[in-house]
Amino acid sequence: MNYWEFNGKNGLRGYFDDDGTPNTDNPPVLSDKIIAYALQTSREAREEFNQIYPYLQPEEQARLDDLVDLNPHATDLIQDPVANSDAIQSAWNYSAPIRTTGPRGGKGWGGRG
Repeated sequence: MNYWEFNGKNGLRGYFDDDGTPNTDNPPVLSDKIIAYALQTSREAREEFNQIYPYLQPEEQARLDDLVDLNPHATDLIQDPVANSDAIQSAWNYSAPIRTTGPRGGKGWGGRG
């Protein structure tokens, strides 16, 4: 496991104090934004996150729980941007109404798919 290693430290470690400042003894290694992005874009990051999470301190787990609660899409794995764009365009193509005519079509508009 080395996806979350950052400068020789576990990037999931650390937490903030109640006043929102980084804990002086155990400050966050990576920002919440970076962690959420990695969870969305990397299957390896998600797998290692799930393996590491049980071994974190309760304060660290609470920080990561809050991160997931505030970023509901952090647990949705995003496809490759090109594949994601292709999937969206394909859905648009198949949801567009088409004009049907002829012996099997009839008159009027119909949808595909």
